Amino acid sequence: MEGDYQGDPVWQAIQNMASSLGIDVSNERDPLVQGLRIAAKDDSPERVLINCEHLLVSQGAIRPVARRIQRLFNLGTAGSKVVHCTLHNFHVEGKEQDQAYDDFRRQHCDSCADRKPRPEGWEYTGKVRSEFEARHHDFDARLAGTQHGIRLTNHD
Repeated sequence: MEGDYQGDPVWQAIQNMASSLGIDVSNERDPLVQGLRIAAKDDSPERVLINCEHLLVSQGAIRPVARRIQRLFNLGTAGSKVVHCTLHNFHVEGKEQDQAYDDFRRQHCDSCADRKPRPEGWEYTGKVRSEFEARHHDFDARLAGTQHGIRLTNHD
């Protein structure tokens, strides 16, 4: 509709929160702003999950800037992401979701005979998201303490 906001609503919300905290989001060289951009962009794993029913995206290393973002903004998506194949037990981690998936796809998906794209119209929302998260609830627990699990790091 004419006059409606056309940008990224997640980034807009983060900008509003940052402004209220006195953070200048126009400074693209600021590691905090870079982390906030990642958090907004990686808000949903849908664009990765749609490619195959065996894919899963989880948090990986949580660096100091990501921990600060988590405290200030209650956003857990600024840390690195791990893309997993739940069928073949493959894992690739990257600072951003797209980079992790691109590496994962090249290493594993492009040559996989078991690749199973999700049906047309599939969305990671509502009931689908709840069922997906319930089905994979134990996955992070199984990865705890491994190089592919959620973990704190001391460097960015």
